[in-house]
This record gives sequence, C-alpha cells and structure tokens, in this order.
Amino acid sequence: MSIQYFQIGDMSKEFLDIVMREFLDYSVAIARVRDISTDSFAPLGTGTMIMRNGRYGILTAHHCLHACNPEVRLGPGGTDTLLLVLRGGRCLIISADEVYEHQLTTPIETDYGPDLTFIEILPGPRLDSAKAISSFWNMNREAEEIKDEYGTVATPIASIGFPEIHYSTRFNGNQIHHRVRHMSYINAIQEGDVVTRNGWDYLHSTCNYDSPHELPQSFVGVSGGPVWGMSLRRNSDTGGHTIARSALIAVTFYQTELVDNKRQLRAHFIDSIYNNAWHNMG
Repeated sequence: MSIQYFQIGDMSKEFLDIVMREFLDYSVAIARVRDISTDSFAPLGTGTMIMRNGRYGILTAHHCLHACNPEVRLGPGGTDTLLLVLRGGRCLIISADEVYEHQLTTPIETDYGPDLTFIEILPGPRLDSAKAISSFWNMNREAEEIKDEYGTVATPIASIGFPEIHYSTRFNGNQIHHRVRHMSYINAIQEGDVVTRNGWDYLHSTCNYDSPHELPQSFVGVSGGPVWGMSLRRNSDTGGHTIARSALIAVTFYQTELVDNKRQLRAHFIDSIYNNAWHNMG
C-alpha cells in the first residue's frame, strides 16, 4: 500500500464542497423559543443527528442548553420549543413534550467539561419528519475500531458547525427569519492533539490565523458540532481528493483564547462520545 502526503492548506475549493455535502445530512443548527414568544428566540449551537440503541435525536454540548439564561427546559413540564435547521435549510419545529433531554454529563469545569448531552426525539410525527430530511449517525459502533482507522496522527478531520458570526435574524410579527451558514474547517490530527484527563479523552485542533484562511474570529455557535475523521482517495485523473470513508470522532465544546494568532478547538474524542458519555443513560 502506497502512502501519499499532502498539505491540508492545499486542498481545493472543490474538495471543501465535497466535505460540506458529505456531512450536511447529519448537521443541525439548534435554536429555541419559550412560551411561543418571538422575543425569547435564542440560537443555541450545533448538533449531530445520531441513533443509539433504538433512540434517535441530537448529540450536542451540555452547555448549549444550560449556559443560556434561562436554561432550556424540555420534556414533561418543559416550556421551550426547539427550532431545528436541517438539510436544505428546512426548519423542524418541535414542542417540549416531543423531546426528552438525557444529560449525559454534568460539567465540572468550563474548559474541560465534561460537556455532552443527548436530545432524544420521541417517536411520533416529528421524528418521522426528521428521518425524512436528515441522516442519523449510528453510535452503536466499537470505539476501538474507529480509533484504529480515524484516531491516529495525520488523519484528516473536518470540524463542522454554524458559527454565530454568520447569523442573520429578523422578526416580522410572529415570524422569525433566521439565516445560518453550514461551515467546515479542515485540519489533521497532529502529535500531541489527543489527551486524556480524568478518564475523558479530548481532541485539540489548532487554528492558525497567520496562514491564508476563512476562519471566523470566534467559533461561538460551533459548540456541539461534530468532528469527522476521513479516509481520502486521490483521483489519478484530476489529482483531486474524494472521501472514501468517514466516521464521527468528536464533538466540539470549547475554544481557547487567541494567543500568538492561534487558538485551539477542544472536542470530546472517540472514547468519550462512544463509551463514557452513555454510562449515565444505561
């Protein structure tokens, strides 16, 4: 087997479009309104449509629902309606009694969490609509197998999300017009990027603002977004790359301060999202 090396920064615009199309079906921008009042509209962040043990819903960061004031309340007795922006900009409106939040973790510290939650979409018309629009990533997979293929140094990765810097929101009576941009940021796992702390594993992606880039000044809004590991194939005719295989490998939840024109995105890595996070759920 021959191994080819390339610079992530040399990837073409066409490849970035391929990445966007590859993962768009799993991505969701999350917002809420409380008591059916447009004044209470608040974007919450990004999530990934997943399935685990027959339950369907959204894997995201815990703080996306609980760092806001007031906190999001879902399930029986809940007061919040979720607004989900899915593939093709289609909006799915879900009332509090059609979902249930499983708080997978309780953050102990802001910068390391742990920071994950699962919004289950209960069986019914709303789940049927979500299945018709989106794809759900299967979380019933062996973490070790995913680590072997996508958890090693030099693995190309794509961090996905809806940065707040691109939000555009206006109100017209009871109507909310909210525009978002689905963005992907390409990187690769480097030596030292994966660390373990208090039994949780983390992935760090360095964003270098010295190089030519389209990086946002802030990644607020990308919290809860997926990181995908990719196995690439080179087209011998065009010299371009396509995605041969991919897997969900992390969930972003924190950005470090900008120092020397660099910052890191911190994400819960493979063991955390496939194993540790689900212990409280049974």
